[in-house]
Amino acid sequence: MWVLITLWHKMTPRSLYRPNDQMIFSRLFAVGAALVSSYSFAARSPGPVGDDPPRERYAQIWYVASDSPTEPRRNGSRTAPWTTIHEAVRAAEGATADQPHAVFVAAGAYSGQTLHLRENVDLYGGFCPLTWKRNLRRHATVLDGEGRRRIVIACDDAVVDGFVFRRGVARGEGGALLCAGTSPTITNNYFVSNMTRAPEPWAPTHLHENAHDGGAIAVLDGAAPLIQGNLFFKNCTEVGRGGAVALDRHAAGVIADNVFLQNVAGTIDEHRSSDGGAVSVFDWSAPEIRGNLFLENRALARNDGGAIFVCLWSAPQMVANVFAGNACDDDGGAIFIGGQEHRYERPPDPRPLEENYLVVVSRNRFAGNSSPRNNSGGMRVVKEARVRLVNNLFHSSDQVYMQASDVHLVNNTIIDAVIFREMAGDQWNGVVANNIFRGDLDGEPPTTATCCYAQQPLDGEGNFSTAPKLASDGAKLVAGTQRFDAAQAVTAIEIEPDDVPDASLVGRIVRAGDRWSVIQDQHDNSVVVWGDFSDAQELEVVPSYRLNADSPCIDRGCPRHAPDVDLHEDRRPTGQGVDVGADEYAADPPPRDARP
Repeated sequence: MWVLITLWHKMTPRSLYRPNDQMIFSRLFAVGAALVSSYSFAARSPGPVGDDPPRERYAQIWYVASDSPTEPRRNGSRTAPWTTIHEAVRAAEGATADQPHAVFVAAGAYSGQTLHLRENVDLYGGFCPLTWKRNLRRHATVLDGEGRRRIVIACDDAVVDGFVFRRGVARGEGGALLCAGTSPTITNNYFVSNMTRAPEPWAPTHLHENAHDGGAIAVLDGAAPLIQGNLFFKNCTEVGRGGAVALDRHAAGVIADNVFLQNVAGTIDEHRSSDGGAVSVFDWSAPEIRGNLFLENRALARNDGGAIFVCLWSAPQMVANVFAGNACDDDGGAIFIGGQEHRYERPPDPRPLEENYLVVVSRNRFAGNSSPRNNSGGMRVVKEARVRLVNNLFHSSDQVYMQASDVHLVNNTIIDAVIFREMAGDQWNGVVANNIFRGDLDGEPPTTATCCYAQQPLDGEGNFSTAPKLASDGAKLVAGTQRFDAAQAVTAIEIEPDDVPDASLVGRIVRAGDRWSVIQDQHDNSVVVWGDFSDAQELEVVPSYRLNADSPCIDRGCPRHAPDVDLHEDRRPTGQGVDVGADEYAADPPPRDARP
């Protein structure tokens, strides 16, 4: 299905689109991409992996090594490789869909002019120039923008896998890589310290204007790439949305299994035009955002969405991500979702029908995200947004603020406050059911709330105030020797043996003081965490807030509204009835890495 949809999109001239066709394509592509990612890609941990490319797929493989002898006998073979990637791409001019070519690039630093990809020519980095065996960590292949230029302009039907994109700069959109109406596969790369510069001149009449989006990658004009298994580390925009990745103007595709670490939007912004510290989704865009880690990203200069910003009838599906330690300077420490955009001299849009506009936020975990007024650390939903919030876990300090929007709030566990504003009348057609509200409820909760736990009395059928009895399975780990690997952006930390729990810690959210991370790996009494934690004295493992065996939330939910699975994708119900909260209780849960 994904292939058919993509072919239709490519073969149809843009002039023949009806007004809603681009949005229809984006929605269809998102569904098709979800099916492909579910059935074609095996489950994997976030971040780059260096699997061997499918060599048998290619009619021709060309080789590149930066230190190859500069003699005339170079021909792109294993023994006489080209010295530049541009030479190899030019040599692959005979590539077709039936006979694709690949370019294998050995370790080294490659710079020079911006590289234009070619259809049916796939690029792979991370090879030893002697044996042509692949190891991304040992044989880093660096594409260096030198702080002067954008690194790559993408095309359809091309793969970019296993490179370090470093110091790419554009005074435009996409500091390292630009997908302008094109849909490549971008996998297993490291995007480090790329940026977009501010427009010149830049003196807009109003706030919230379009600037230069996508510090690392910009996805524009119906583009629908696969962006999977990459590390985005310390990318930024001076003025523009999406410190790492920006989608705009009917973009779609899949953003899966990536790590977004310490990206920043709006480093010199004075006009609040830099929302989305890591990712921005704008103007009828509809990607699938699945299985990513968003760690310590930030939207500066009174901008919204420390990790993800969504606005102007964009409808992403955000599923099974982790948001920890993100911050903004206005609203939505982790996620900001708005329907309408800010308008000054034009009237607002009529709100689209549900079949054309629906944001899905499902099976995500939030911890330690913050906003300056301490009212929307986890999420802000506003401006006539239509959102389905299902099976999410919001830890303490992650407030949820909903205003003038249509929200379907089902089977969430929310430890901090929930704020309801203007959630009545024509805007409210939502459902509130099966939630654990352990924090305060501020404003006027809907009277239709059903089968929810709340500390204070809550109107509606089946609601209760008996303590939910959640697991207190946090832990404190005393740190010993630490070693930060700057190339991989991870820290290996030895833990006092007596502190190591029996269960796996992989995938658990941790904090050290005011720093937040996720455990990437564990070996005996050593753990590896994302980011520089070389000065950590203690790691605090955040509780999972699972249901205890004697929790009154068990079998107490309303089956009419319950999803088929829970936060961990375990079946609902497992007992006599549906449980309240994000977790469906199981006496003997199956072992699973990365399970909180």
